[in-house]
Amino acid sequence: MGMEKEEAMKAAERLVDEVILEAEAEATKRKKEAAEERANNAANAEEEGSGISAIIKRGTRLQTRARGFVTRLLTQLRICK
Repeated sequence: MGMEKEEAMKAAERLVDEVILEAEAEATKRKKEAAEERANNAANAEEEGSGISAIIKRGTRLQTRARGFVTRLLTQLRICK
């Protein structure tokens, strides 16, 4: 009976060790993938940030925010509904 418990404990230890090794390998793999994705995103952001389309997009966003601000202001002053 004691031998069975020892064998079961050794098998459990091997299983836990294998799971830990697999988890470490998976974590390393995910870190590498995340780093590559961040590098790709940074490169894409640089490309998007310098073109004429990015300037137009920023201008459109600014106009939208300004329009919303003015509308809220006029609504509060009861000039516009």
